Amino acid sequence: MKKAFMELYADRNFFEILSAEALEGTFGEMKWALWKRNIDDIIGDVDDQEDNVCFEERIILKRLKFTADKRYVRKFLEEALAFFNVKEHENLAKVVAIASCNQFIDPEQETDFPFICYSHDGFGNLKKFLISCRNGETNTQFRNPNDNGIQTLRAQELVSMALQILNAVIHLHHFGIIHKDIATRII
Repeated sequence: MKKAFMELYADRNFFEILSAEALEGTFGEMKWALWKRNIDDIIGDVDDQEDNVCFEERIILKRLKFTADKRYVRKFLEEALAFFNVKEHENLAKVVAIASCNQFIDPEQETDFPFICYSHDGFGNLKKFLISCRNGETNTQFRNPNDNGIQTLRAQELVSMALQILNAVIHLHHFGIIHKDIATRII
C-alpha cells in the first residue's frame, strides 16, 4: 500500500468537487471532480502552484463520509487500491491519484480522509442510466444529436454492456482478484 501512496499522491487542494450527484453508500460516497494539474506536474505546498494550472481532468473520486469512523480508513484504502497492480483494461476505471492534505504514511493517523481518484470516461452510474432508459426520460448527458434526447436500449446494446462488464471481471480474475460487489449502482 505504501508504494501506491508514494506513486499516486496528489495535493488535495488541486481537486474541485462538482455538485453533480454521483453515488452514496453507508460509509462512503463517490463524486465527480476536476483535477487541476499544473504545467510541471509538481505536487506540494508551493504558493504559486495554483497559478500554473495547465489543464483540468474530469475524474470521479471516492471518499469516506465525514461521519465515518477512522477505523474504516485502512479497509477503505485497501479496497480502493485492490486494482493498483492490475494491468489497465478499457472497461475498468483506473486509480490515478490519492489526494490528501499531506503525504500520509500511516492511514490511522490521517486527520482528513483521503480521496481515491479514478479516471472515468463513462457517463456515470449505470443503474441511473438504465432507469432513465426504461422510463423513457430525456437525458442530455447521454444525448445523441440524431434523436430527441429520449434514450432507449435495444437487446444488442444490453448484451454489449453485459459483455463489457464480463470482460472486466475476466480481466480481474486473471490477476487473482474477485470483485465482491458487482452491481449497476457501482458501474
